[in-house]
Amino acid sequence: MHTKILAYLQSISEEKYKIFSLKLLPKDTMLLGVRIPLLKKLAKQIKKNNQIDTYLNTPIQNLKYQEEKMLYSLLISYQEVLEEKRIDNIKNYVSHIKNWSECDTFVASLKSIKNNQEMYYNIFLHDLLFLLQELEHFLNNLFLSAVHNIDLYHLYFHDNHNH
Repeated sequence: MHTKILAYLQSISEEKYKIFSLKLLPKDTMLLGVRIPLLKKLAKQIKKNNQIDTYLNTPIQNLKYQEEKMLYSLLISYQEVLEEKRIDNIKNYVSHIKNWSECDTFVASLKSIKNNQEMYYNIFLHDLLFLLQELEHFLNNLFLSAVHNIDLYHLYFHDNHNH
């Protein structure tokens, strides 16, 4: 299925749109030049054909182009599953987001969050607080290294491996 969809995405890509979009994205972005409305239309067709699970079974790391990953994210949003399963899919996907465009498209498509705000808040707030604690620890070490001319790399990693 993946090969067939990639061929379709290539057939609807626009070179001028690709050139324009690449100016707004990191230099290493692999882009075909497919407009978002066409990706949404394709995602809805995949849903209509009951093939969401088939596409989502493709390992994310095998998706070379941004549009393939964006399609993946749209299908997570369109999938009719329990929110716990969607959250697992979201957690799996977010570490593969490489730029603002992928993030914006994904977040805008997650309509189910509105009806499950407390669940999402509790799960993702916990993760955010952990990251903020890690950031605070790192910034404290950065400050110490600047003030005392300490080797930050060894201070940070030595300290983290002892906990």
